[in-house]
Amino acid sequence: MGIGGRRVFAALDETPAREAVARAALELAEDSGGHLLFGHIADALSREAAMTDLEALRRSAEERLEHHLADVLKAARGSRRLASFELIVEAGPAAQTVVRSLMLPFEPDLVVCGRCREARLHCRIATGVGAALLRAAPCSVLIVEGARRNGRA
Repeated sequence: MGIGGRRVFAALDETPAREAVARAALELAEDSGGHLLFGHIADALSREAAMTDLEALRRSAEERLEHHLADVLKAARGSRRLASFELIVEAGPAAQTVVRSLMLPFEPDLVVCGRCREARLHCRIATGVGAALLRAAPCSVLIVEGARRNGRA
């Protein structure tokens, strides 16, 4: 653990697990007086990226996160127990971008990501991001399971 406590990177996605991931990461970072980075990638597949307004995609994803995670974001932004907090939303091919642009430059001591139990396409895609995080993480990875859309864990 570095000076200023643990460096916790939370990979947020569009699945029901995102709130559980954010809450777990906030608690772990606060417990160590650490640094917390919430990262989200608005997914644009490589061949779609050239034809997509990535900035509009990024802004839309950030607005959704601000709405769905309002309570957690407010708590993180107001926390006196964190050395630092940042929310970064980017757009691009999700698995590559989350690793190269967010996780690795942050140099985390812990990565927190979610597990989706639903058999929907977006959950299977998100699993590809989770697999990329597991392969590339330079540290321990905590996988958090969130509630399903129907409210059950």
